[in-house]
Amino acid sequence: MNNYSYLMNTQASSSARRRFLLVAIPTVLAAVGLAYAVNAAHAATASAAPAKAGSALSDAFPDSQPASVAAIKKSGHGVTVGPVNAAREVFVFFDPKCPHCAHFWQETQALRSDVKFTWLPVAFMGPGSATQGASLLAAGDPSAAMSAHASGVLAALQTGVRVPQPESNDPTLLADVDRNSRLLTSFGGDRVPFIVAATPAGSVLTHAGGMPNDDLVKALGLPAPAASAAAKR
Repeated sequence: MNNYSYLMNTQASSSARRRFLLVAIPTVLAAVGLAYAVNAAHAATASAAPAKAGSALSDAFPDSQPASVAAIKKSGHGVTVGPVNAAREVFVFFDPKCPHCAHFWQETQALRSDVKFTWLPVAFMGPGSATQGASLLAAGDPSAAMSAHASGVLAALQTGVRVPQPESNDPTLLADVDRNSRLLTSFGGDRVPFIVAATPAGSVLTHAGGMPNDDLVKALGLPAPAASAAAKR
């Protein structure tokens, strides 16, 4: 092969390589760009997705709203005691470290045959409230756990000696306690116990603090025989 032929073949090969690169490089860049766009979109979707608790409860509620039974049933998680088919249902937001809440629990035991109570733990009183609330939500026997807890809180109040309480760091249940707290705050509640119940007239009863059984029975519109029986127990 003479020098002229070699030079022509070399130039032809170089031209072919350039044509290949001109076609291939944009294709590669487009593929890389598409992969980046897909990964970026996936990352954006992942970061935008809200963290949800394991229980199927809704975090979608406004920062401020009227107290309602519907909102509690949609987003609250509590300990339920009393007849499943009771004519009246009362929701009580409480802090596990609150003596007034413990006393109210004990007082309302006299109404349990007539009224269904759901007790929703919140964390308003500092360290320990959330983990103790999570433990109560996890209890196999909620009524016994609540009674033992209330007794411990009141005993500590009387003696000045702290009574150790069961705690749980289950992330799902801690998220439930946090949601309960935010739900109560959205209702404008800033102290516990906080009572929410539907009345026979269709209105919503809300009350910050404990309530004597006679007043609660009257507000719930229970029939007089039921009220009398509850007062005697």
